[in-house]
Amino acid sequence: MSIPAVTTEEKAKRAEYGRKWRAKPENKARQVEYARKKLANPEFKARKLHAERARLYNMSPEELRSFLAMTDGKCPLCHEERPLHVDHCHITGENRLPICSECNRLEGAIRKNPERAGNVLHFIDAWNDELRRRGVIE
Repeated sequence: MSIPAVTTEEKAKRAEYGRKWRAKPENKARQVEYARKKLANPEFKARKLHAERARLYNMSPEELRSFLAMTDGKCPLCHEERPLHVDHCHITGENRLPICSECNRLEGAIRKNPERAGNVLHFIDAWNDELRRRGVIE
């Protein structure tokens, strides 16, 4: 037995009923209390956050879970075990790789100003040379 499709007219009726129900003061209080109880549950908060992140990157929660698991919990750039985030192209919107937030910020800074990356590396090398000269490091 198949479930009949909901018509646009039926959806509009249901939406209107919901708006009227939510507008009643006694129902507003019930909604607020329900939301407080739900958000106080850490498991619910985690599922809700995961679902919102999945929607943000045009994935189902299951797709996001498998996407984040593809690097075995390690950032492919720094190889550290850190919480991973979806790195995506701001031009095409395509998801690239799950990387840690630190590497994601670094990637963004380098992309915006590639010359800065070279300047930073030069600065670090010069400082390390100074530390070697002083005998602080080898």
